Amino acid sequence: MEITEKLLIELQNRLKVGSRRGVHLNAIPARSRYKFDLTRLSHIDKDLPKKFINSLLTEQPLKFKISWKDNVPDLNSLFEDDQAQLVKITKSFENLINQTAAIESEKGINTFGFGFPLLVRRDQSDKKLTVAPILVWSLRIKRSKEFNTWVIHRDEDDPIYINEVLINHLQNDSKIEIEKLSSDLLDDGLIDKDELLDICVRIIETINSTTPNDLRETFKEKLENVKSISDKKHYEKLPLTSNNSFIEFGGLFSIFEVQKQNIIHDYGNMLDLEGATIDLEDMEEHTFQPI
Repeated sequence: MEITEKLLIELQNRLKVGSRRGVHLNAIPARSRYKFDLTRLSHIDKDLPKKFINSLLTEQPLKFKISWKDNVPDLNSLFEDDQAQLVKITKSFENLINQTAAIESEKGINTFGFGFPLLVRRDQSDKKLTVAPILVWSLRIKRSKEFNTWVIHRDEDDPIYINEVLINHLQNDSKIEIEKLSSDLLDDGLIDKDELLDICVRIIETINSTTPNDLRETFKEKLENVKSISDKKHYEKLPLTSNNSFIEFGGLFSIFEVQKQNIIHDYGNMLDLEGATIDLEDMEEHTFQPI
């Protein structure tokens, strides 16, 4: 069996590009059970989304409580729509907790995280929409003993990383190279507001053909007003191109599967072994243990 360059590149690209249906390239919640728009927390407390972002960017370790026990002492006192929203929030968190627990018991990895902010662009190759988290914070969410209360945790061992599927997608679609986060940036275990703004400015300067002089100030203002994630119809109407993208300061809790970056690098190393072959003649006497 000959290991051809074409075969290896095809296998590598399948890992690099990812799926547009997955959260890494499609952060629009729509009806997904596993994409929770941060701004939904405003049904509990209008300032809760902003408080979470501030805590995320300033606190290490992070221990952020979400509860409508104190804000909403009696469901009967609410309008019917508000009641429904709180019930949906409870159901969404329970879905995320149960699913991440199932994945962790099966694979031994924690997949719960928060994606923020979002890059919105139209791809060069097929003109399709990409709405992708730029940064992902690995978090843990637990039920509290208190009624309708959850606690989101993050400690020094929980990583922060640039969305690797997005990095690979941009490189494959438009040959755009986005650098990963440097170890120096993460020495304190945090990405603060200034560092976040630097990352956003650098990404837009790399992707877009032109950028305004006041880009950083614009992002600074947007960071103070976390937005809900719009639906696909809204983004489709915008004048987006592969080199005219923008950053939406919205975020979501979701399940972020661990990426296969090591395998991608392995394929790269194998591509250097030009013309290598595997001798199958002596394989008849061998058996393979399936995993």
